Amino acid sequence: MRVLMFGWEFPPAQTGGLGTHCYELVKNMGAKGISVVLFVPKRSERVKNALENVEIVEVGVELSNPYSRSHSTTLEKGYGWNFFN
Repeated sequence: MRVLMFGWEFPPAQTGGLGTHCYELVKNMGAKGISVVLFVPKRSERVKNALENVEIVEVGVELSNPYSRSHSTTLEKGYGWNFFN
């Protein structure tokens, strides 16, 4: 069986839980003999892959943080950080 996956992060890049989940998922599928190709955004720190039957493909422009934004995240109007401010 062959599996194609798309993920937002993969160790060493970890911002939330998706990187851990993707790592464990592809590691266990590879160990069961399933061929996995995982596409992730290119990062400044290269993905190191020593997993059996797993290919990691970095695509696109280099990102320092997949959750970074081109605009400020400061609240300008509307609710405050705790909804009531």
